[in-house]
Amino acid sequence: HEIYKEAITKAVRDISVDMDCRVLHLGAGSGLNTMMCLKAGAHHVTAVERWLYLAMSSKEVLLSNGFNDDQVKVIYKRPTDLALLRDVPVVCNLLLCDILDDGLLTSGIIPAVKHALGNMMIDQPVVIPCSATVYVQAGQVYTKDVCGFDVSVMNRHRWMPAFTSGTPFNEESFVPLSAPMEVWQFDMLTPPEEADQHSVDVHFTRPGVFNAIRFWYDLHLYDGVHLSTGPETVELGLKSLRPAVQYMKGQMHVKEGDVIPLTAMHNTVRIKFDIDDAEYASIARPDASFPQNQFSFLSDTTRNEAY
Repeated sequence: HEIYKEAITKAVRDISVDMDCRVLHLGAGSGLNTMMCLKAGAHHVTAVERWLYLAMSSKEVLLSNGFNDDQVKVIYKRPTDLALLRDVPVVCNLLLCDILDDGLLTSGIIPAVKHALGNMMIDQPVVIPCSATVYVQAGQVYTKDVCGFDVSVMNRHRWMPAFTSGTPFNEESFVPLSAPMEVWQFDMLTPPEEADQHSVDVHFTRPGVFNAIRFWYDLHLYDGVHLSTGPETVELGLKSLRPAVQYMKGQMHVKEGDVIPLTAMHNTVRIKFDIDDAEYASIARPDASFPQNQFSFLSDTTRNEAY
């Protein structure tokens, strides 16, 4: 919150030097960042939230903090369904997009930003975040012994069609097998129009069983203010965002010094990684109905010891 507050305050004050700051806030949630905009001096905020009860609650929060209808308009609608005048009263010069998740693109930040830029913003507005840099790291996620029992056969079910949540990112549950690598940089003023696919070489720095990829992103919010969802930031206390983990199709034994080409791809709403013509030592069982939270339970030493 403090990092966003710093970026919002700087942006609103910079814009207000030459003109009234009018904000389009996508993914307004509870209205917290909307209130930050208004407190920093924004002339008006259009706050957009796609979930009805959340939009209603946001309106109540704003009213209870003394903000009125002349300052803020709350819209219950998908960001890609917005229209100028009907929903957004006037073109805006600050686009604040809070449509974020662990996988960066999955909640629809790219289509939302593209629609807003093309229909409701001035030319060359300020966008928060202004860019996102994605990093990827190969690793081993493997559980063998829990309280003296061998549960390694569970690992064959480590599979999800997309990235999985609920994995504790400590040295025992995710063992890094390579250094982090930059794979994409998304400029939110010129978001991608189409899918992208390219290959990056993974240089393994230690031996292990390669069966997972974790990826995270660094948000450049505004004017030197950054927020990372990487493992180091999570260790420092970031709670609402964290690295995403994607399991591979199987397990591959690797040695230090091995180099494997990794295919990185996105279709503007999902990031995915794969290895072409991979020679896996074993193949995961692709069952999307398998409860992946069991792996979190197995990694929870405190809980297991208590039981």
